[in-house]
Amino acid sequence: MVFILAKLELNLKDVKGFILSPGNIFWQQNSGAHVLLSAKSDFLNYLLIEKLSKSNYILLIENQIDLQLQHDFVFYFKSHQLEILIKEKLQWRLKLMGLFSLELARDEVSQFEIDQLMWKVFSRVEHEEAKKFLDKDIDLFKRGMSIAASYTICAFLLGYYSDAFLTKIFNETFLNLMDLNISVPIQTLKIQLEKIRNLEHLTAEDNHMLEDIYQLGNNKNVILAERYDGSGYRQINKSEMNDLEIVLVALNEHYSFEDSSHKSIFFEIKKSQFKCDEKILNVMRKCVETKKNIVPIGKGA
Repeated sequence: MVFILAKLELNLKDVKGFILSPGNIFWQQNSGAHVLLSAKSDFLNYLLIEKLSKSNYILLIENQIDLQLQHDFVFYFKSHQLEILIKEKLQWRLKLMGLFSLELARDEVSQFEIDQLMWKVFSRVEHEEAKKFLDKDIDLFKRGMSIAASYTICAFLLGYYSDAFLTKIFNETFLNLMDLNISVPIQTLKIQLEKIRNLEHLTAEDNHMLEDIYQLGNNKNVILAERYDGSGYRQINKSEMNDLEIVLVALNEHYSFEDSSHKSIFFEIKKSQFKCDEKILNVMRKCVETKKNIVPIGKGA
């Protein structure tokens, strides 16, 4: 059976804030021909799309990520950020937890969808800077987004509710991952990093290579090249790490430099497919277990 994807008329506000395209976006010319402007998961040429839309050209989108999930996710998080009183923040937190455990933990929701939503809420990276990173390599960009997004989500699940802190770790993590010393062809670099990612124990040679790539010698106090056994760059073992450092080590091992086709981090935590410290994983898993008494309400109401 062949499924034909329906093309819907694009509403410009539905793609505003994305850096990667949430669907295949087309310009319908006067002849009726459809010209692809942005393919799903590729760079979103928003300026061109906005220009065409304001000139009253017909724009279409197909295979887009769930619009209702987009709306609820962004609305709940931004409402949480705007509230000052703890009591008021709590109601949005409960709605978010319901969204995490029900809609976002479904099998069909991809990590790509989560990454785009987290970018809309937390990213403070300027569009032009993001474009420069994308021009270097889209695979590295997507991996950086997945780790930053998942790290911020895990922090929230572990009880780190400060909006300023969550914004800080999202942006610092992403920028540190993208701050690469590319002295070799990018494909060679990805092969080297992927090989090291799969090692449980690092050698002095591995650490020297990582130091050069991530420029770790410049007093960059980040956990990008560590192992639980203490064989990483800073030689700290799991017993010396806090909960977020343990999570970040796990995420760096979890996400590949070559394959971005992951289920959502919520699904992987729920199904114990995210390899992490068992105690920490249990805390996060309890947050994404189905909660029948917490039902997300549509339209951001």
